[in-house]
Amino acid sequence: MLVVSRRPAEKIIFPGINITVQVIAVKGNRVRLGIEAPPHVTVLRAEVRNGEGESSPEGMPNLPEAGQRVRWRNPEHARSLWWDETYGPGPFEVVGVVDKSGQGIPAALVLKTDLGDREVNTVWLAPEDDLGWQGYDQETLTALPGG
Repeated sequence: MLVVSRRPAEKIIFPGINITVQVIAVKGNRVRLGIEAPPHVTVLRAEVRNGEGESSPEGMPNLPEAGQRVRWRNPEHARSLWWDETYGPGPFEVVGVVDKSGQGIPAALVLKTDLGDREVNTVWLAPEDDLGWQGYDQETLTALPGG
């Protein structure tokens, strides 16, 4: 294993396979990395590859078409990963759809972001007008024990 030290904005390059890893930021004990790789290369976190942790979320059931708009499925999650600072808070215009079925993962969308056109997997996105879970309604709360 090669061990190297890098500062923010410094890169590690794998020229034979056209992959670049860049230190984007260091915040406390977390390092944010940017990985540039050819479209045919799948990049996964180790816990996803090994099947550890939470079960993989499903992608969007109905994929949007170019010109439609999407938002972060969970804005708190996007904030915790700095995606809202990097790509923007959204909503985003869809430029295209990328089929990932051959890699065993949900499709990705190409979005117009603050960094230009970027590919984001649909597990992190929802249609702009889908408000998602808004909490329990009053009827459900009063039906719960102690409600």
